Amino acid sequence: MAITEPDQRRPATEDARRLNRRAIAWTCVAVAMWLLFAYLMIVSYGTAGPSYHSVDDPPCKGPLFEPVPQDSRCDSELRQWPALLGILALTLLATVVAAATLVYARVAARVTVRSE
Repeated sequence: MAITEPDQRRPATEDARRLNRRAIAWTCVAVAMWLLFAYLMIVSYGTAGPSYHSVDDPPCKGPLFEPVPQDSRCDSELRQWPALLGILALTLLATVVAAATLVYARVAARVTVRSE
């Protein structure tokens, strides 16, 4: 039994849609990672000790504004430069994967449309 021509195009269209959904998912992951990186770089934070009770003025500024904290209580593992550079590397990797998947999905969709 031979497969008709419209039946052959249907899997290609479904593949293009699936790739587009994956590209959107990767883009959402990349955006979320960029927001986390910006949050860790910019937002001031407090210490977890009993000496800090004020919500209005946290003693520790974000690494973007104070690269080397003056207070020894400001030693947060996620706010130190090696951890931040690791998060940045993962964020860049997710962004590159999102861009490549998006381009591949668009090319696959156009090839599918042109072949019809």
